[in-house]
Amino acid sequence: MPLDISFLMNKRYKPEPITPQQAEAIKLVSHEDYSIFTQRLASACEEGKEILIRLGIAGPLQSGDVCLSFHTAQGDLGLAEMGTFLHAITATVPMKFVLKHYKDDATMGLKDGDVYFCNEAIYGGLHNPDQIVFLPIFAESELIGWVAAAGHEPETGATEPGGQPADARDRYAEGLKVPPVRIGENFRIRRDMLEFFENMVRYPEMISIDTSVKLSSCLRLRMRLMEIVEERGKDFVVGLLRKIIEDSAVAAKNRVRQLPDGKYRCVTFLDTYGPAEALIRVPCTLIKKDDTMVADFTGASPQLPGPYNAFEHIIYAHLTCMLFQYYFSDQPGSAGTLVPFDVHCSKGSFLNADSQAAISSCTAMAPLPGNAFMLCLNKAMFASGQKEILDNVAVPPGASVRAFFFGGINQFGKEVAGVSLRPGNTAGIGARPDKDGVECGSFWWVGRGNAVDVEHEELLYPYFGEYSNFAPDNGGPGKYRGGSGLTYGIRMHNTPAFYVQTFGLASRFPANPGLYGGYAANVRPGIRIVGADWQKVDCDPDVSAPRNEFELLEVAKKVGIDVQLTPVQIPGSLFKTGDFVGVVGSGASGYGDVLDRDPLAVARDLAAGIVTRWSAENVYCVALRPDGSLDGKATEDRRQQERKKRLAKARPYSEFIREFSKKKPPEEALTLYGNWPDPCVDTKAAKPEPVSAD
Repeated sequence: MPLDISFLMNKRYKPEPITPQQAEAIKLVSHEDYSIFTQRLASACEEGKEILIRLGIAGPLQSGDVCLSFHTAQGDLGLAEMGTFLHAITATVPMKFVLKHYKDDATMGLKDGDVYFCNEAIYGGLHNPDQIVFLPIFAESELIGWVAAAGHEPETGATEPGGQPADARDRYAEGLKVPPVRIGENFRIRRDMLEFFENMVRYPEMISIDTSVKLSSCLRLRMRLMEIVEERGKDFVVGLLRKIIEDSAVAAKNRVRQLPDGKYRCVTFLDTYGPAEALIRVPCTLIKKDDTMVADFTGASPQLPGPYNAFEHIIYAHLTCMLFQYYFSDQPGSAGTLVPFDVHCSKGSFLNADSQAAISSCTAMAPLPGNAFMLCLNKAMFASGQKEILDNVAVPPGASVRAFFFGGINQFGKEVAGVSLRPGNTAGIGARPDKDGVECGSFWWVGRGNAVDVEHEELLYPYFGEYSNFAPDNGGPGKYRGGSGLTYGIRMHNTPAFYVQTFGLASRFPANPGLYGGYAANVRPGIRIVGADWQKVDCDPDVSAPRNEFELLEVAKKVGIDVQLTPVQIPGSLFKTGDFVGVVGSGASGYGDVLDRDPLAVARDLAAGIVTRWSAENVYCVALRPDGSLDGKATEDRRQQERKKRLAKARPYSEFIREFSKKKPPEEALTLYGNWPDPCVDTKAAKPEPVSAD
């Protein structure tokens, strides 16, 4: 059977039309029933999530990078409880594919107890480390729904450990890619299918155990749903799941209707392409009309030659992360909540690549479109002028994701492979109109996720954390400061050779713009040390252990250790005992003018190590005495002088833009950009208009 591209890419994550059975069944669900039983479904999802967190082997599972969900018989998302909001739509398309192609197939069929698996993006997934187990729910021999468990597995047998190979040039280098496939019957996974998975990856135990744990989570959801069936009947469950979708759609449309109609724009850029550097454009136009809104990414750079590509539904999934965590944070995790929202990415751009493209690192760059969309949405919220909406404006979290991928023999002689998400799970959270952001607040995709303890990583893998701390000057300055990310460095030990590759973007160009005068979050290069003698650092009482990358550079200079500054994505290589790798996580951006920030807040940040003295004096224009205490009068004088300098430099916008438009980056920065200045448009042709919200 050829791949059914037209079916798969035709917005199948949207709810199917309501059926007559569902319309009748909704009448069985009273207002009181709705409140009680939706909470029971949500509690069941929380149970399933805890099973994955407590029993899973993979670090991402233990961090809460998981999603548990109930679906209608048609595969539509009824309700999800999410560690990661990214998976809110991922199980829907595989379920609908099974219903269309396997349910009535003579060699397959669909029966109670079937267990399915999928991790293939072409079939509605995201990237192949994100793996889904799902199963149908039958009552009285009738299909009444589905349940699913999804989570990130950091080893797929790709050309490099960690599941996201930087050197992938097409989909065939990315390892395990499984379309929707039945891996078990009678609620048990077949031994031969586990053997198949184990044979494909570097860490067989992890994929085998974690796939089994996902099934356990699904069975817990099934048990809770069948309890409701026994109490109220199967038609009640059919009505409950569809009512969640219908009511969520009405609430979401009403919420969108409150925003002023119009077009809101933001343009951001990537400067890192795997281990190399290149400028890549990410524009967003939010088109709001009546009760609909479309995020249009016309004008993005062309498809890239490596794994930093996506399909349109992957971008959609990333933008729903922001919707569920912010604008729709009080709405159910349901397909209905997303009814008024859509995405358009031009075919041939790196945000909507062809089916043969490598996409395993789509999750590195897709948060940038997510943040651009959120900034557009914040502008629409600000334009509403309504206090209840203005109170919920918030700069999005840091999107310049950082991680370590690794593989090899650990200190116990065991073969391992995986990912450290500590610098990624601890991104700063953005500032708001009335308060600072949060230091090391969350994983971009996982608003309620966590970071595993550094001691846990040290126990499993042949490295220890040289330092793990708030990164100074990492959060974007403003009247209210963006949250700082984590500065994290690891030093190898007890290993003759251990493969490590860092993962991330934004080494030079700030990828997270601020709002209303707030500055972008700071970005930093990677740090690599090879062949160093650490004896003086470890044994000399006059040398203090570094607490962050600034102090590491000072210590290295003092004891004669050679430090290499690199793009943030350090190419994978074998490191031996004593070698060091360090990155700085993703800070979030600021809100409002830095000169309006409370000087006492700046002094507190300085004392806490969140900002440096240089930034306090030169960015916030705060006057400090030699002991670090605040000089209020001198601060006011300095800020007045800075305002006068600004006015002296001021020019009319028309004059500024005329000169600014003449500027162009060097040609070596534009190798992957596309045509300048609009990447996907022939400069001799007319520029396309954004899509309509109709």
